[in-house]
Amino acid sequence: MGEFKSDVLKIIRIMEFSAAQDIHITLGNHDKYRELLQLVKRSTLHEMDAVIQYGEHSYHLSHYFEDVESDPKDFNLYGHNPVAKTGKVRTRWFLNGVEGIHVIEKDTGKVHVLRYPWGTNDYRYRRSKRGL
Repeated sequence: MGEFKSDVLKIIRIMEFSAAQDIHITLGNHDKYRELLQLVKRSTLHEMDAVIQYGEHSYHLSHYFEDVESDPKDFNLYGHNPVAKTGKVRTRWFLNGVEGIHVIEKDTGKVHVLRYPWGTNDYRYRRSKRGL
């Protein structure tokens, strides 16, 4: 199992062993649906774009900011954009997955940001250490 797949499995296990009732994971353009499907037990995988209703809130989950920007919901989660920062616009949250893993409390709508494991951004941006 490659290092990246091993790190993904760690994140999935942490989420799936949590007390969360439901877990939704949206894939990025380099993620492989069939491979990830084998790793999840109780999470719901969404390929690149999905709109879901959960409790009293609506959520737009997409890999691309342009998708959520054109059809915003209460919570808009996106990635693949280092420019569009996380923030609240009037009553709607825009949560950039490049910045971290966003956990939203169903009853309160409170947003928590979890940092990615060390080295995630280096892998994401194909950076490697060079030197002596």
